[in-house]
Formats: sequence, C-alpha cells, structure tokens
Amino acid sequence: MFKLHGADKQKQLLAAYEKLAKDNNKDGKPYIAYLCAGLSNPEDPRNKGYTVISQTKFRSIDDMKFYDEACTAHQELKALVKGLGPEEPPLTVYFDGTPLVDQTQA
Repeated sequence: MFKLHGADKQKQLLAAYEKLAKDNNKDGKPYIAYLCAGLSNPEDPRNKGYTVISQTKFRSIDDMKFYDEACTAHQELKALVKGLGPEEPPLTVYFDGTPLVDQTQA
C-alpha cells in the first residue's frame, strides 16, 4: 500500500503495475499467480492516507523471494516509486491464510 499523492503520480504507479503484469518473468515464463492494483476510495477514512493498493499472490515462497530480490520488472517498479516520492515507504505485508469464505468464483 502506498501513500502517494497526486493523480498523475498515482496513474504512473498503476501503469508500472500494468507493465509488471506483462513483464514478470522467471525462467522464461510468467511467475506471478495474481496481481491486482488500484486506487483506494478517497472518501473512506479507513484508508489511513493510503492511495494506491496492490495485492500480489505467488505459487511458492521461492517465487515471492525472486520477486523481492531478483525480478527486473519489480526492481523497475521500486525505482519508479522511489522517484515519485511517496509520503513514506510502502506498507507490505506477507501472510499465509486459508479462506473461510470465498464466493468470488461463484
């Protein structure tokens, strides 16, 4: 989650996520299992100032480590973010969980 103010900067970051979705590559093939990025609702006080939200899912912990440490497309995204000057470093959370309800595919 990013605290990035200004519609132009937010659009640049979302475009970088679109590029990441197209360019993610490990051993010659895409390795990101799920990637979603968008804007938070500015009227919702629960956003705590976070303006751009992303969720990334991987098939394995090794894929996540590759993403963090070696993925060229992700390194480019991180460099862009740094240049855009977010209010603070992004909030990143890793967790394992089992869906208790999932009707998204119903």
